Amino acid sequence: MKKFCTLEDRQVSRYEKLSDDRQIAFAVRKVCAHLIEIFTFGAEMRQERTARSKLDHLTKTLLGDGNRIFNAQTFQERVEEEKELLLQNDHEQEALNLVAAWNALVDLVAEARLVFQDERVSQKHFTQLFMSGLEGLSLSSIPLGIDRVRVGTVTQIVDYPAKVFYILGADSDNFPPRGPSEGFLRDEEREWLSRHSEAKLPQRLDNLAVTQALLTYRLEHQAESLRISAATKSDDELSLQVQSWKNSANTECVLLDEELQADARWNILKYARRGLETSQDKHRHTLWRNAVRLIEKRSGSEAKRDMLKINFIHQPGRFVLENQSYDILRPQQVSISALQRYNRCPFQYFIDYGLNLQERDIAKDNPREQGSFVHRLLELALLDLQAQLAGAKAADRSRILEEWRGQIDVAYLRGYYDQVVQEAGFFVYGRPEMSGMIGERMMQHAVNTLLFSTSSLDDGNRFYPYALEWKFPQENDPDPFALNVDEEKVLLRGLIDRVDLEPHRQKYRLYDFKRSERSNKINLVGLIDGTDIQLPIYRKVWQHAHPQMQVDASLLLFFENNAENNKKRLSHVYQAEEQYLQKLGNRVKKQKTEDLEIDTEYALLQAENSIRSIRQGFFPAQPKDRAANDGGSPCRFCTYRGLCYYEAPNRPQPPGTANIKELEALKRQRLAANAEDNA
Repeated sequence: MKKFCTLEDRQVSRYEKLSDDRQIAFAVRKVCAHLIEIFTFGAEMRQERTARSKLDHLTKTLLGDGNRIFNAQTFQERVEEEKELLLQNDHEQEALNLVAAWNALVDLVAEARLVFQDERVSQKHFTQLFMSGLEGLSLSSIPLGIDRVRVGTVTQIVDYPAKVFYILGADSDNFPPRGPSEGFLRDEEREWLSRHSEAKLPQRLDNLAVTQALLTYRLEHQAESLRISAATKSDDELSLQVQSWKNSANTECVLLDEELQADARWNILKYARRGLETSQDKHRHTLWRNAVRLIEKRSGSEAKRDMLKINFIHQPGRFVLENQSYDILRPQQVSISALQRYNRCPFQYFIDYGLNLQERDIAKDNPREQGSFVHRLLELALLDLQAQLAGAKAADRSRILEEWRGQIDVAYLRGYYDQVVQEAGFFVYGRPEMSGMIGERMMQHAVNTLLFSTSSLDDGNRFYPYALEWKFPQENDPDPFALNVDEEKVLLRGLIDRVDLEPHRQKYRLYDFKRSERSNKINLVGLIDGTDIQLPIYRKVWQHAHPQMQVDASLLLFFENNAENNKKRLSHVYQAEEQYLQKLGNRVKKQKTEDLEIDTEYALLQAENSIRSIRQGFFPAQPKDRAANDGGSPCRFCTYRGLCYYEAPNRPQPPGTANIKELEALKRQRLAANAEDNA
């Protein structure tokens, strides 16, 4: 755009030939002149280094005559001219809104000068802060300009000849309306609109029964589709609302994401939308046909391809690959996390590792990225401790550990924080608005986790960090750990977060970092159904590489934050080290070596069965559905939930929660049956 605006007259003339209307050419030159002024203004502002100087330059432009962009008029003169034009056309309220918005902008600039002072700030950061201030001036429910607010009863809204309705004040809790309710606008909002517009608004209690009956009739007998845009509080509530719409009789629901968001359907946004709008029959679904083409490239005969297409499209819940030419059916090595994903949902495993499809990764803050960031902070700090302990004598290790613990605070981790934000995937937390809020919180959590997880338990045994991020199989390992599945070896891959050893290096404790605590009941459920088999297999792999060592415990390291929502708390961090260590110590005491060995044996059996099922091409859309899954759908966080049709309206209810004794009995029964088969 900047290059086009700076073209000479003889270069612009070729665009004039596109139309005989010379007014178009004049308008283009006029717009270019305005844009050049704006580009010049932006370049001058970028030259200013401090926030005060940037705001002074902006004030001069808004109130003075530094830049005359609008035909030799300042911004203030232009606003006054627009106000007079609105008053002449009897738009008094719009004129008042315009003047109020202008005054609010000038006041914001003045307040910003007091806040920023001479702080050095980049143009990008300045823009982010200033725009956030402007957004704070806007009202959440009533926009500037009353004539833009459509007010009426639900019946009048349904009868209004429009394709798209933007309903203000509505969210997933009160749309669709559930009979007599306050309405899409709150009563105080309606009163405000009535007072300022001098118009009597319809009363929601008038003809309530007739209105509800007519509304129901209109919504169920629409000749054309009715698209409604409503605010949503959260993705979880939206999922529940959409599910209720799908379960309603004679209701068809098509969800289309916004242009700026990644689409979950194979990451082909425009093509996915076209397929959803033109093909409502899942047997003819365009997206399914594209997925079939991808896997057909590796298939054999025509007959095999036809069988595959019929199986894949018509019965996604029973999808089985019978052609052994696919690479996914012959894994030479597999990660333990991939096996857990297969046990969680075989169809999701097929999409991720068979078709290699994935959603476009967008750089933004989310709980998963926060957990990875804290994990990296813990790793760097513990590597520092590990380096100090490496060359120390056994008698000095306790002293070195306590000295290291004495320096653990936010200032100690700040250097590591700056290092982590330079690594791939974490640059988001280097932004000022992120590091000043979420960054400080993550460092405080990391500080307490380091102090808690390196404290001495009351069992009298002292363990020291020995290995961090231990990856297997190790390079140049002559005897890596492998599973023998039907006379074929499969290498296991994985990453052990942390291993601690006691001074004599005879016993070890194995840790896996998690963002939050999970109870023993859920761990046992995950072991039984194969969705949580990492720790038991990690123990086997570590002992295979270090046969002289014996397991003492294997634990999940978490950070418990019970005070997060406590209004009377003194800090956002829960400083209960004694309670944390007591809970961790109780878990160590409850773990017996023979029980850990049984869990490891069972986890390996689950891994063998999973690999065997993968080799058989068994990839149905049948995720693990259990009562311990927060009472929600197992597909609630799945990227491909719109493709497998598992979430049908008549899906069976999840099973009841099994107690620990029943799970233990089931585990031993399966191990005994496997021993009989191998005898």
